[in-house]
Amino acid sequence: MAFGVMALAALGAFGLAAFLWFSNDRAGALVAGMVMTTLALAAAALLTLQQKDRLVRAAINEASIVRRLFRLPSRREPLVLGAQTPEVHVEGVDRLADCSSPARVAVIAHWAPDSRVSRSVAELTRVLSANEYWVVVVSTAEGAGPLEWPEPQPAGVTILRRPNAGYDFGSWATALDRYPVVAGADQVLLMNDSLAGPFEPIDALLARFHDSMADVWGLTDTTQFGHHLQSYCLGFKNQTLREAPLARFWRGIRVESSRDDVIWRYEIGLSRLLHRERYTLDVAINYGSVVREGQNPTIIGWRQLLDRGFPFVKRQLLRSPEGPMALAARRLARAVVPGEVAPDGDQVREELKRRYGVDVDDWV
Repeated sequence: MAFGVMALAALGAFGLAAFLWFSNDRAGALVAGMVMTTLALAAAALLTLQQKDRLVRAAINEASIVRRLFRLPSRREPLVLGAQTPEVHVEGVDRLADCSSPARVAVIAHWAPDSRVSRSVAELTRVLSANEYWVVVVSTAEGAGPLEWPEPQPAGVTILRRPNAGYDFGSWATALDRYPVVAGADQVLLMNDSLAGPFEPIDALLARFHDSMADVWGLTDTTQFGHHLQSYCLGFKNQTLREAPLARFWRGIRVESSRDDVIWRYEIGLSRLLHRERYTLDVAINYGSVVREGQNPTIIGWRQLLDRGFPFVKRQLLRSPEGPMALAARRLARAVVPGEVAPDGDQVREELKRRYGVDVDDWV
């Protein structure tokens, strides 16, 4: 509306300037021309602001502009389950093979440039085992030798080795395909190794999952690029993984070419599927208690999460203040994610030392 008024006023000033010029009123024409130029520039600036505002809202709420600019390839990549089958194997004892009806199962997606298992993954595995979870570590580690644990491997852990294809969703799909009993468990956690920690007991967080009445649960959620549960920790209850919509989803995981493709298709895509199929969702720590709309709580809100009993930090914070999705948003529109993603990210190590007495570099 305002843009239209300014544009009409600028057009009127142009007409007046032309009239005065041909009437030999050079001074009046000059003034009218200056008014026209000012109004035209104001209209252009207003249009730019309106466009940017629409762009920001679209990027934060639905990311429709991102999808157009960074369009995913139309060709169909191979299915993870079909592409890797001959190379998937159990390392050590297959403890889950003889379990017919586990009550609790946790699947941890692991990657390393060699064969090392970080202290964080080892501690998470130990804690889950202590809480009566059958743990499956699905590793795409690049090292050829057996996994090297920083301490004796926790009892009751099954290790699956597979090619590095399909990212975390490929690892979870592999475990669900190899062990159908997992989908039949009453409580299933799908986790990855993107967190450093836990630096203190997580019994209270696990209890929130155990006590939840929802079908699907997450440690945190976000409205960055559309509302979704963050996929580094997802919980499924009451055998929901056996139901047709979710079974199809996991069988359909493909070998995507980039992490961003995985985020769009599977992390955000899974939450959209859950909403579409009317599954009930729950979250341990709601994004609104940590960050503003459109922000990532595990990045911007890392300190507030620590305050709420979340004894982890994203490993990304220790490597870089900005992740690939934030950089894509910044390239799209600088106003989408103003400033640094984690402006106090340089304080993470010091804060963890102060709270927990740990040197976080020993955990990654």
